[in-house]
Amino acid sequence: METRGMERTSFTSSEKFKSPQEELAYLRERVRERERELDISSNRHESDRIARREVKAYGEVPASRVLHEHFVIPEHEAVREMIKLEPETHDKQIDGLLDMVARSGIRNALSVASRMKNPHLEDDLHRAIVQYVAEGLPDKGMGAPEKVRKGLTMVLFEVHPQAHGEGDQSKQPHKLEQLLSSSEQLYAGIISLVGEGESFSLEIAVGQGTEEASLYLAVPRSKRDLAERLIASVFPNARITENRGDYNIFNYDGEHAAAYGKLSQHPALPLKTYESFEHDPLNVLLVAFARIKKHGEGAALQIVLSSEGDRYNKHYRKMLRELEKGKSLGEALRVPETIFGEVVHDLASSMFTNDADKEKEKEREMRRVTDSVSAESLGRKIKTRIVPATIRIVTSAPTAERAHEMLTNLESAFGQFDDAKGNTMTFKSVSSWYMRDFLRAFTFREFDDSVMMPLSLSEITSVFHFTAEQVTTSRELKKSYAKQTPAPVEMPEDGIVIGVNRYGGQETPVRFGVADRLRHAYVIGQTGTGKTGLLKNMIIQDMRNGEGVAYIDPHGNDIEELLAAVPPERYDDVIYFDPAYTARPMGLNMLEYDISRPEMKTFVIDEVYGIFRKLYSDVPEAFGPMFEQYYRNAVQLVLEDPDTGNTFVEVARIFADSYFRDMKLAHCKNPIVVQFWRKIAEQAQGDPSLENIAPYIVGKFDVFLTNDIMRPIVAQEHSAFDFREIMDDRKIFLANLSKGRLGDRNTSLLGLVLVSKFLQAAFSRVDTRGDLPPFYFYIDEFQNFATPSISTILSEARKYKLSLTIAHQFIAQLDEGIRDAVIGNVGTKAAFRVGTTDAEFLAKQFEPAFAASDLENLPNRNAVLALLVNGRPARPFTVETIELPKVDFTKVDALKKLSYDRFGSDRGEVEADIQRKFDQL
Repeated sequence: METRGMERTSFTSSEKFKSPQEELAYLRERVRERERELDISSNRHESDRIARREVKAYGEVPASRVLHEHFVIPEHEAVREMIKLEPETHDKQIDGLLDMVARSGIRNALSVASRMKNPHLEDDLHRAIVQYVAEGLPDKGMGAPEKVRKGLTMVLFEVHPQAHGEGDQSKQPHKLEQLLSSSEQLYAGIISLVGEGESFSLEIAVGQGTEEASLYLAVPRSKRDLAERLIASVFPNARITENRGDYNIFNYDGEHAAAYGKLSQHPALPLKTYESFEHDPLNVLLVAFARIKKHGEGAALQIVLSSEGDRYNKHYRKMLRELEKGKSLGEALRVPETIFGEVVHDLASSMFTNDADKEKEKEREMRRVTDSVSAESLGRKIKTRIVPATIRIVTSAPTAERAHEMLTNLESAFGQFDDAKGNTMTFKSVSSWYMRDFLRAFTFREFDDSVMMPLSLSEITSVFHFTAEQVTTSRELKKSYAKQTPAPVEMPEDGIVIGVNRYGGQETPVRFGVADRLRHAYVIGQTGTGKTGLLKNMIIQDMRNGEGVAYIDPHGNDIEELLAAVPPERYDDVIYFDPAYTARPMGLNMLEYDISRPEMKTFVIDEVYGIFRKLYSDVPEAFGPMFEQYYRNAVQLVLEDPDTGNTFVEVARIFADSYFRDMKLAHCKNPIVVQFWRKIAEQAQGDPSLENIAPYIVGKFDVFLTNDIMRPIVAQEHSAFDFREIMDDRKIFLANLSKGRLGDRNTSLLGLVLVSKFLQAAFSRVDTRGDLPPFYFYIDEFQNFATPSISTILSEARKYKLSLTIAHQFIAQLDEGIRDAVIGNVGTKAAFRVGTTDAEFLAKQFEPAFAASDLENLPNRNAVLALLVNGRPARPFTVETIELPKVDFTKVDALKKLSYDRFGSDRGEVEADIQRKFDQL
């Protein structure tokens, strides 16, 4: 009939639809016309049925008859789009469909995806389009059906129950009732938030690639902030995250099974609710989810709730009143919902009831007593608000048999809600001909009137609720293992952003002020938890803010991203130090110092000694008093006359070449040094003799001097960089000390030398007049580059205007003295997830807000932060690091070359200079 009606419509060229809006307006008007013809505008179910028929009929009309030639996608083009995408990989198919969204609109892209008959692909496309719409990007085809548009404008929250600190197991029944009551309160609040005609969804899912079941809540995006705050107010210890990517349960090449829930008895009769359970009923459901394999299988339970008014409560109360008057349960359940229906019902009863029947009824009325059991059941149903609910279960697996087995397992978990005196829930499997439409409705979280059930909030809560470890014992549930706490009210308004604090539905940027940064920052956490990401974010902000910054990267992988993040106006400030680039080595002379500051000579001697002790810490016995005596006098002799050479090469030659030593002694003005060499070293016999001691000391230097990478760097007389100038002129110094390219020992030496050079430059600032700019120095894998002089910088921060940010994995990596200096003097501390031993030690730094268990169970990119605010320590709180900004890698090679040309020297010339030193004597 509808098709004939379509055919009766005359479409001229001027009347053809030129936009999705015109198309949608026509279909809506067609539905209204049919409603008026049948006088069913108030019957929502019939309206939906008519709409489906009209859309189906519309789809059967050739597009050329109804769409303007500029709007229609020709059949051959749609088929070509499908053929072009089908052979491609999944990601390329999605990219192609998203490109089509941008070119031709959502409606046309969905049409092509539907032709491909792949639920996994459609689900991924849905996730992508949701973000497309959420970002406010333009769409050329917003003629998608209303239900699809609602699905695209929903936001999905993943709610992780907190696993710690929820109470005593012995009080479990009390905790369970309290917890479920809170979930019931939450659902009632969300119903009041969402608008008329809108819906929200509660979901449990095990997606592809995971074994843990996650709890989800989807609400209209316009209600995102209010809903998040509501969740946080009801469950303050839960971790709430927006799942922007959504989950995907579908096996790309697999089979799928699905079912929807229905009540076996009249919906006024209740299911078994949480008041009747001693243990959490969610556990039984989670056990069924636990049987799902990590790869190739997925499943989800979806409960879509409508925000419809309280019509069901009113109707069922009317039934209860009739029951209380003495009517039988069957008679009470037949009571019409409206007054008009009651009139018709009473009229029909009087017309078809004879006098004998009336007399018998009076006799029954006299004998009947109120059905207390039925009344109690109805009373439980209406105790809380009743809302229309659509319940779906969907599974996906490599084979149809396995998918149906998983479906049966999940359905069986609902047997625990059977109420012998009330109702039971059964599931109707979806047939193959309806499967595609059903899965699309699942993907777009559509509320379906045709399969809905009126359920009370108590019933819904009993099936699905947000829980906690102490009442839900299932290990399969994904939990939030660390508490969240709010940021302090005295948060600074200026400074770089180091993350966000999420608490109570609010996001608070966490800033780190300039003055507080000069008291340094300490970051600790296991590998992969987010330490380096935090450092990179801070560095990128410093570079964009025009600050002076240095970073030592012991891995080499992060430098590329930092180079790519350098703003164009700062290209000339970049110094890229890459020792592994041997064509143009950059000099780094540890023995070089400012001769106008003779006190720095002692600093250099002490630092080099500390460096070698650090490098050879596995054999501390090698650095006894005799070694130190020979070492100090050798370096002192070299430094007495820099013009005749003052590099590691000269230190080794002091021991190996008597002619060179005599030349140096001839220029030495320090009588103590001359006396040592002339009267002690050269005259000693036996074990302490010069010839016996020399190999021990020379061997420590020769490891580097004989290395083809290190020799051209450490043997140059002058360093390629002026470290004081780098600090004062706010340069960007990036050192690529990749262990994989240099080796552990070479990386350690160069890192230790760089740290020492920056400390030396910082110490030289002590007596400088004027307002010096702060300089920000970042050291990853700090334990490899820590020397005792670090302690001085940490304790006397403001004097030198050098801000240190140091990071490493665990406390045992640090010497006791360095550890005490860090813990005692660093102003700001951030702890990502750590091991048990470290958690127990660090918990004292974050008490009383956090315990050791919180530090052991932090998710990646989350940390507990003790922040210095205006010189005073704030109460510790949780922080989540922010995403790194997008950067341009195309400029990286040019920036590297710029540094090679400006600061490097030709390798041939460097080697020739080294050779000339040996040819002179």
